[in-house]
Amino acid sequence: QELPETGLLKFFRPENTPVPARPTPEQLSNLIKTSLHYPESFNHSFNQKSLCLVPVTLLLSNCSQAVVDVMIDLRHKTT
Repeated sequence: QELPETGLLKFFRPENTPVPARPTPEQLSNLIKTSLHYPESFNHSFNQKSLCLVPVTLLLSNCSQAVVDVMIDLRHKTT
């Protein structure tokens, strides 16, 4: 018995099917968990040196299975 001749398969999406939305910046920011670690108190003699440097550790954790690129902006914000 011969198989019926087949044409190319065509896939289409019905018009009312919503297109997946791009994740919001808030959703994207939740992919990475951040935590800061720093001393509870820090002694510094401002008479000897006006600039005080406090050690701070930023810990980043990827909360997804995806590979993500992270950019940290450490510039001072005025707002």
